[in-house]
Amino acid sequence: MVAAAAGKLWFKMTSFEEEADPLPVRGYHRVKQMALLRLHLPESIDTVIVDEGHDLSGPMVDILDRSPQTVITLGDQFQNLQGRYVPHNARIRYREMAISLRAGPALVDYINPLLAEFPDVSALPFVADKAKDTVVAEYRADSFPPEPSVILVADEWGIFDWLIRNRDLSQGAAVIDWTNQFEPFLEGCLDLYMHDKRPSHGAIARFRSWEQLHAEMSWNDAFLRVEQWLEVVGTKFGVSGLYQCAKLAELADGKPSRPLLATVFTVKNYEFPRMAVSEDLYYFADLRSKTELSKKLALLYTAITRSSGKIYFPDTHQERIATILSVQSLRAKPLSLLHLNV
Repeated sequence: MVAAAAGKLWFKMTSFEEEADPLPVRGYHRVKQMALLRLHLPESIDTVIVDEGHDLSGPMVDILDRSPQTVITLGDQFQNLQGRYVPHNARIRYREMAISLRAGPALVDYINPLLAEFPDVSALPFVADKAKDTVVAEYRADSFPPEPSVILVADEWGIFDWLIRNRDLSQGAAVIDWTNQFEPFLEGCLDLYMHDKRPSHGAIARFRSWEQLHAEMSWNDAFLRVEQWLEVVGTKFGVSGLYQCAKLAELADGKPSRPLLATVFTVKNYEFPRMAVSEDLYYFADLRSKTELSKKLALLYTAITRSSGKIYFPDTHQERIATILSVQSLRAKPLSLLHLNV
């Protein structure tokens, strides 16, 4: 039955016949189709250069491997935020970037411990530019950095948590939200919490009740703070007034006049002369699988390496990072036998 349903779905996605309600077909669907058909790039193309090569999907790598062209990719495998870096065929020229041109030596001791724990990866140590003066400072994890900074968070719950903090501390924080999708997230959370109304925002659309959401997210301290706020404040006054959207110009020079909140994914191709790492980047549910550990390390690594000037770490950094890095040593230990009385 599953195979039959999958066959019908695939037919609808690949059929060009006009239908009353056709399924959306995206570029990645076509890439997958090309890979399955064992197609390659047309020979009229001489050379292929790929930036951000660490984000190449498996099907795209298959296509490039089969193609007759010279393929050159540039990337950093430690920035694959999905924890699913795809190694390339030897015919693809690939160069890992190990020398930073934006960060100074002060970041070395924050980055190399992360690189050393990536599963199944042997990497050159991170080398900083000695001519760059990167300044490392701390801020209280439950407050704002002392200067207006770009604050990098893990996900929507991190932003929601900071907006609640902003309401209490009146810092004027705004959200980097290119597609204006975060306000519907706030409203969807409130409707789900109060009425079990199924939200439309992609991050929470699969949940039919708040209890179901809580069961999955109870490991996340940012989520728990949001939940408590909804119970005490949100149900009485709603979520209006929490959200302000930042303009692109505010992000342009990296030294904003007010705190700017952004997920690592949103700004992973940027660099900032003044930024902060949010504590929610360290939270995790389970890091025992290689994929989950890779995702967590990549998230922290990508966030930290956005810095080109001054970077603020939460004052809980040492404690939090020690917990994450200890997972690797636990994974390396053999599991003891479980004795059952039958």
